[in-house]
Amino acid sequence: MSFTPDQFHSIEVTFGAICTIAIYTLLWRENPVYRIFEYLFLGIGAAYGVTRLFQDSLVNDWWVPMKAGQWWWMLPFLLGLLYFTIYFNKVSWMARMLIGTLMGLAAGLQIQQVAITYFPQVTDSFRPLTPGAVQTLHMAAGGAAMAPEATWVEAGNNIVAFVTLVAVMTYFFFSFEHKGKAITGTAKLGRWLLMISFGTMFGSTITARVALAVSRIMYVLGDWLHLVKP
Repeated sequence: MSFTPDQFHSIEVTFGAICTIAIYTLLWRENPVYRIFEYLFLGIGAAYGVTRLFQDSLVNDWWVPMKAGQWWWMLPFLLGLLYFTIYFNKVSWMARMLIGTLMGLAAGLQIQQVAITYFPQVTDSFRPLTPGAVQTLHMAAGGAAMAPEATWVEAGNNIVAFVTLVAVMTYFFFSFEHKGKAITGTAKLGRWLLMISFGTMFGSTITARVALAVSRIMYVLGDWLHLVKP
C-alpha cells in the first residue's frame, strides 16, 4: 500500500497532533497515555542519537577515511578497545589510564574554553565613561564620528555596566566583613542588581517556554484542525 505525498503529510500532521495532546494530558494528571508517549519520545530520541552517532562517527569520521587509505585511523579504534579491559582485573589499569588521559584532555579543553569565554569579557569591562572618551575610542577603532546623542547614550550604558560590575563584585567580596555605609550600600545594590538580572533571565526562559506552547497549540488548531491559519 502506497500513499500520496498529501496523504503522507496528513498522517504525519495527525500523528504529531496526537503526540502533542498526549503529552499535554499531564496538565490534567499523571496518566498512562502521557507515560506511553513519554517513553515513545525517549525511545525515538535514543534510537536517533545512536543512529547519528554510528553514521557520523563510525562511518563518516572513521570507516570512510580508513577505507580511503588513511590506515592510521585504526589507532583510535584500538585505543577505544582498551575501555573493555575494565572487565578484567589483571589489565584493568589500561582502562583507567585511558580514562585518566581523556579526562586530562577534557579538562585542558575546558580551561581553554573558559579563557576564550571570560577573558574577552574582562577586557570588555574596561569601557569609556564619558562622551568624549567614547568618541575618541570609536574613531581610534576606525569608525566614523558619532552623533553627540549617540555618545551620551553609549556613555550612559557604560556607566550602568560599570556600576553593576563594581556593586556585584562588592557583594561577592567576602575577604573582609562588610562594614560602613559605603560598602554595605554598594553590596546591597549589587544584590538588587543580581535579582533584577536573574529575574530577567527567568522571564526570558518563561517567554521561550510560552512561545513553544503557543506554537504547539497553533499546530493542533491550524495544521491539524484548520480552525485558524497556521
